[in-house]
Amino acid sequence: MPKKILILGGGVGGVVAAKRIAERIRGGRADAEITVISDTDYYLLPPLLVNIALGDIEPSKAQLPLSMLERRGGVKFVKAKVTKVDPDNRVVETDQGKFNYDYLLASLGVDFDFQSYNLGVGYHNYTLDGALKLRDALKSFSGGKVVIFTPEPVYRCGVYPFEFAAQLDTVFRKRGGIRDRVDITLVHPFEKPIQPPGT
Repeated sequence: MPKKILILGGGVGGVVAAKRIAERIRGGRADAEITVISDTDYYLLPPLLVNIALGDIEPSKAQLPLSMLERRGGVKFVKAKVTKVDPDNRVVETDQGKFNYDYLLASLGVDFDFQSYNLGVGYHNYTLDGALKLRDALKSFSGGKVVIFTPEPVYRCGVYPFEFAAQLDTVFRKRGGIRDRVDITLVHPFEKPIQPPGT
């Protein structure tokens, strides 16, 4: 009887794990069934959120359907919301039913708490919704101050705030010369890009 491998989450961690495990068991090296459960039916490529925010690409270009796992890798995909994990009985409950497992990998991501910074106004591109709002704000921006605020040193990419400042500089230079009317300020807890914590 094949072992049941259940992966919760269709983001980077879940998709990469599913693909790697599927590659390892292919060719009869192991008898296992892999199932990915995610509450969305697409995989969003996080590095492309900046391109969406800057208006370089449409959201559809940063999304891949999770059904590709079934077509290309032999991984079953179920669109469902996880409601309970019962490790004692090796069961995951969802709004689409219960799933038994022999091995469980939970990669459900994080919920960002932007409200706790109490900034009042501002934009981010850590989610698709945030990237779309930032894109709309940048479209109507015709000059003034832009502050890139990095409140904490732990974020997705070490050079990102610095890279984003440079990309904004390029965008404003290309947009009818409004760069002369824009002041870009980066507020960052480190003295230099990718400074190791504690130095």
